[in-house]
Amino acid sequence: MLVLHHAHAPHQQVQGIRTLQATGPAFGISAFDIRLVELEAGACLPLDQHAGQLAAVVLSGQGKLLLDSGPQRFAAPCSLFIPPHAPYQINNNASTTLQLVMVCSRVEWPVATAPMAPSGDD
Repeated sequence: MLVLHHAHAPHQQVQGIRTLQATGPAFGISAFDIRLVELEAGACLPLDQHAGQLAAVVLSGQGKLLLDSGPQRFAAPCSLFIPPHAPYQINNNASTTLQLVMVCSRVEWPVATAPMAPSGDD
């Protein structure tokens, strides 16, 4: 069992967005990343997409999830699910802080193999 103390975890604060990297490759965890994200009133995450699945547990606040299929409003308590490769953006359109725990699975890329030899049927 491994205990990761968040006092030593990387923190960032940029333009109304605070993040704490709770797990990931820097901690020896290769299957997924977990981040605590806080968006101040009016802040939004940059447009993003991931090769793996992404789930976010909304702990407090409300906002809008922007997807290709259209915007979806949400409010705590709820969970957001974003499929692999889907561009998304999360906006805090409320007057209070939006707090999320985001979990993203990491995708194992296939090992490169030698190209197939031509079959001669061309």
